[in-house]
Amino acid sequence: MGDGELAWDGSRLRVEGTEFLVAVFRGDLTTDERFVIWKTRPLLEASLRLIDRLGAKRIVELGIAQGGSAALFALHARPDQLVAVDLATERIGPLDRLIETRGLGDRVHAVYGVDQSDRHALLAALAPMGPEPLDLVLDDASHRYDETLTSFDLLFPRLRPGGVYAIEDWDWAHHDAAADLAAADPEAAAGWWPGGTALTRLAFELTLATADPSVVRSVQIDRHLVRVTRGPAVLDPHTFRLHDHVSRSGAALLADPT
Repeated sequence: MGDGELAWDGSRLRVEGTEFLVAVFRGDLTTDERFVIWKTRPLLEASLRLIDRLGAKRIVELGIAQGGSAALFALHARPDQLVAVDLATERIGPLDRLIETRGLGDRVHAVYGVDQSDRHALLAALAPMGPEPLDLVLDDASHRYDETLTSFDLLFPRLRPGGVYAIEDWDWAHHDAAADLAAADPEAAAGWWPGGTALTRLAFELTLATADPSVVRSVQIDRHLVRVTRGPAVLDPHTFRLHDHVSRSGAALLADPT
């Protein structure tokens, strides 16, 4: 297959001669022979459709994990700039080697040891992208409310009008089956059952912010992604805060009635 075209075979796919395994089990690890993507196939396909719809060429991915999605997006989307960041400090060797052997070093950047809630570190990681606006941010990092909100506040104003900020695994807090699984096997659930304030709250706040469509043009929600489309307003990336665009009466709707 050429030109970044996807060739699926169940949970496996090939792009540009590179093999990928889509797996939700953390025991599956990337090797030089095969990249692993820790997602379900429907979730991955939702992200790929979003990339294709936007014609995204300037992409930020929060969360590298086994490096599979960064490698896939690099080969499929052929971005002008792709920056992927992760809290982990151990580099994914096969991803580094793919970037080198494919001559992608000036366009694809994997940056490790970056906390998504560290505004300074995240901005430093984005330096190779320059000042041009982003097309797409895919957040598959901590899945924690405060950390995700911090990244949103920093990166959303840097999107072009019509660009999208997409949040994966936003619904962990209201899945009874997932809660039962986490209670039964906490060790296996570590990493995808983060605890703390439900990320569902952020989905509600984003929906309330559509009251001003010049800022948040639309929010589309399904079980895979929250897709937040940026409006045409001029936003200061240094001072933007989502909560400034949620009215007091809207925020009151989210207050604990007890």
